[in-house]
Amino acid sequence: MTQKIIIAAAEFIVCPKCDYHFPLDQGITWQTIESMGQHRF
Repeated sequence: MTQKIIIAAAEFIVCPKCDYHFPLDQGITWQTIESMGQHRF
């Protein structure tokens, strides 16, 4: 059974590595950019 969790994009989260607080929508954007930066085209 799959469960879905709905979180507002403006919800603040904390990076477990550096303790930086930022909105969830920025975290997704940063993660996407970082993952694309690791690929060589």
